[in-house]
Amino acid sequence: MKNWDKFLYQLILKINLFLLVIVLLLFPLKTALTLNFITLKLFIALTISLISIIFFAVIISVFNIKSKKKLLFPNISYFLFYHIFFPIIHKLFSSQSNAYEKYSTLLIAANNKIQSKQIKKFRNDEILILLPHCLQNVNCPHKITFDIDNCQECGRCVIQDLKRLKKEFNVNIQVATGGTLARKIVSDANPKIILAVACHRDLTEGIKDIEMIPVIGVLNERPNGPCFNTTCDVNKIRDILTKLL
Repeated sequence: MKNWDKFLYQLILKINLFLLVIVLLLFPLKTALTLNFITLKLFIALTISLISIIFFAVIISVFNIKSKKKLLFPNISYFLFYHIFFPIIHKLFSSQSNAYEKYSTLLIAANNKIQSKQIKKFRNDEILILLPHCLQNVNCPHKITFDIDNCQECGRCVIQDLKRLKKEFNVNIQVATGGTLARKIVSDANPKIILAVACHRDLTEGIKDIEMIPVIGVLNERPNGPCFNTTCDVNKIRDILTKLL
C-alpha cells in the first residue's frame, strides 16, 4: 500500500472539488456568498464524496472476493478493511461479543481470500509465522516467548506440533506476548509475508497495523476461554506454508 494514503487524499480532494461544483449548479447562488453557505455546501459535497468512495470500494471488494484470479485495485479493498471496517467494529462492539467475532471473522476471511490470490512463491527466510503466547500450556516452566525451541515436546499443548512444523519447513516462528513485541519481531525479521495466529481482536488489529506487509490470518481456538491454553489448526498452517513455498 505504498503511497496509498497520498493517492487517496488527492482522489478525495479532486472528488470534493468536482462535487462542490455539482452542488453549486444544483443549488445556484440566490444570495451573496456567506461563510455558513460555503460551509454547508462543502459539508454536502464531502458527505456525498465519502459515501460514493465507500460504495465504490465495497463494489471493488466484492468483486475481488468473488473473483477467481484477477484482482481489481486490491489496495482499495485493503484500505476499506483496515481503515474503515476494522475501526468501525472496534468502536461498535465489545471484543468479547458474538457480533464482534462474527464480523471480524468475515473481514479476516475476506482479507485472506484477496491476499491468497496475490500469493507468489517465497523463500523460507522470507516467511514469518507469528504466534500468541497463550498457545503454550500455562503451567509449562519452559517458556517459549523468545525461542520456540525451548519447547520440550511434552504434548500438553500445540507448541510441540508447531516446533516440528518449524523444522519441517525451516521457517521463522516467533511467539509474541503482545502488540509491542509483535511489532518489534516484525521489524527485526523484516519478512516478505506473515502468517499470524491470534484471536479475533489481536488479529484484526495486527492486520491493520502491519499494512505494508501481506498478512494471512489464522484464528486460534479458545476451548478454555480467551488468552488461556488456546490452540490452533496446525494442518491449516501447513497447507498455507505448502502454497507459499
